[in-house]
Amino acid sequence: ISATADSVFGALSNASPWIVLIILLTLLVAAVLAGWLTGLFLKPIEALDLHDPMKGEAYDELSPLLHRMDKQNHKIQAQMDELQRRQAEFDDITARMDEGLVLFSGKGMILFANHAARALFPHDSAERSYLTLCRDANYIQVVEQALDGKGAHGKLERNGRIYELTASSVEENSAWHAAVLLIVDITERERAEQQRQEFTANVSHELKTPLTSIMGYAEIIAGGIAKPEDVAPFAGKIRTEAQRLLALIEDIIHLSRLDEGGETVAFEPVELSALCDTVRDRLQSKAAGKGIALHIEGEPAAVSGQRRTLEQMIFNLTDNAINYNKPQGSVTLVTGTENGRPFVQVADTGIGIAPADQQRVFERFYRVDKSHSKMTGGTGLGLSIVKHGAALHHAEVELKSVLGEGTCITLRFPKE
Repeated sequence: ISATADSVFGALSNASPWIVLIILLTLLVAAVLAGWLTGLFLKPIEALDLHDPMKGEAYDELSPLLHRMDKQNHKIQAQMDELQRRQAEFDDITARMDEGLVLFSGKGMILFANHAARALFPHDSAERSYLTLCRDANYIQVVEQALDGKGAHGKLERNGRIYELTASSVEENSAWHAAVLLIVDITERERAEQQRQEFTANVSHELKTPLTSIMGYAEIIAGGIAKPEDVAPFAGKIRTEAQRLLALIEDIIHLSRLDEGGETVAFEPVELSALCDTVRDRLQSKAAGKGIALHIEGEPAAVSGQRRTLEQMIFNLTDNAINYNKPQGSVTLVTGTENGRPFVQVADTGIGIAPADQQRVFERFYRVDKSHSKMTGGTGLGLSIVKHGAALHHAEVELKSVLGEGTCITLRFPKE
């Protein structure tokens, strides 16, 4: 009796296709279930808003982490708000600055430039090298020294203005130095310093001239060289030079007070026509001696000001009109009101002022005709006092002159 019997290996060999199929189906089902379960578990986590982690539902196990994230977010937001506030303050401050401010990186790239700097050195907002901002040698030297780790100062002339450059070095790392450049307009200061130096030199010269004459005549008299009949004329010349010296000193003191903002005298109502009468009385004999007629015209006009300064201004204008007039000429003082503004006008029939000199006659010690000024004994400060006195009273000075025909100067005061 016989029967066929399969071995284990034979059975497995016959069943292997089915086994593989079952395994594959099992893996497929497991993968589908795993994906579904994973999505189900991760859905609450994926729905979390990282900017507001406490919003929405999540697992209790994640609460400590979410609370920590929320606390960190609030801290970061507070820091961002503070940075934005400081940035806004910085932008507002730098935008209001009259000085130019430029920041450079350690590699010399322009990181920031405020409005004043962009107006002085026009450029686009993209980062550019410091060399593209300006090609002036002083500017380049100052910036390069700051980028090398050294502070630097310099001056720059641009568009008729003078600027002071101050660059400071900021250590960025061990190899590079950033730089901060401050640009300050010092034009007025430089001009004031130049005027001060010129004023000092002119004062020294103007004081020396009469003193030299006084000493010369005095030495001649003291040494017995002068004849008895020459002593009186010499003494007269000494007196004339002394008067000129005294007038110069008084004008310098008066001008210095006006530079400091005027004398400590309160403003009061002042009648311009009355001041013109006073000035005419003071200069009547001088004008008559030169054959010049003084006239006062117009109507009363009152202003608020310092009586002494206003009188000195009108006196200087009238005195100049007499000194630079023609024989048998005339000087006319006119007061009145025009468009609600009081004015006083001094017109003469004198030699006039050339157009090239009209812009400079109000400068200290400037004289159109130096020989004529020496002859008349002028100090060269009269019109400068008028200019500063007008500034003190917020008045406008208008000059009209035709060479060889005469000059007319008008002071217009603000409306009362």
